[in-house]
Amino acid sequence: MHNYRSNTTRVSDRRRYSRHDFPQEISYSLHFPDSKKIYRGSIVNMSSAGMCLHVSDPVHPGQKITIKQKNQFYVKGTVVWCNELGGRLHPYTVGLRFI
Repeated sequence: MHNYRSNTTRVSDRRRYSRHDFPQEISYSLHFPDSKKIYRGSIVNMSSAGMCLHVSDPVHPGQKITIKQKNQFYVKGTVVWCNELGGRLHPYTVGLRFI
C-alpha cells in the first residue's frame, strides 16, 4: 500500500530522509520552566533528522521535548506538527525534528 498525496507523487518520494520503523514505548517531558511532568507515548518511526511519535496529550509546533527510551537514550527535539487521530491509547501523532 502506498500513501499518495496526488495522482503522481508518493509522499515517501518527497521525503528528504528515509524512515525506519522503530516501535518503542517512551516517556517524554516538555521544556517548560519548572515542568516536572512525565508523559507516555511510543515511537512510530525514525530518520536521521527526526521521528514520528504517538502521544496521549497534544503538543504544539515549536515546543521542545526530551524523549527517554527505557534508560537507553535521551533525545531532544522540536515539534514540527501534531495531528489528532482519536480513539487510541495515544491519540495524537507528532512529527519531531532532532536538535
